[in-house]
Amino acid sequence: MILSLITSRLAGPIATGAAVLFLAFGVSQCAGRVKAERGLAKAEKTLAVERENLRLCRLNVATLEVSLKAQNEAVGALKREADAKVAESRKAVSEARKTAEAYRKRATIILTEKPQSADMCVEADRVILESVR
Repeated sequence: MILSLITSRLAGPIATGAAVLFLAFGVSQCAGRVKAERGLAKAEKTLAVERENLRLCRLNVATLEVSLKAQNEAVGALKREADAKVAESRKAVSEARKTAEAYRKRATIILTEKPQSADMCVEADRVILESVR
């Protein structure tokens, strides 16, 4: 009798409680799955964006490498040109020094000459004519 009373009075609430527990478990599993699917969708979008970023980065690297190669070639050409100008300038300086030395020697010779006549004008003409030859 007590058992039948307990079973008859408690059977409904126990069954209801069990059903509520199963429903809560099912809803939580469903909510977890929905959350996981949303996370997956977000991760897939992020993956697509990051792949595009990677593609753009690779394109930028390729562009920069081409630009760097062109710049290095230009720098090499400028260095060769500068080296040629430096060599040309050194040659010009050497020739200028030789010419200056020749003029110094000639000036020294003119300054150390003794006048051959008493007339300074005739002497000046003679020195000018000798320096022109």
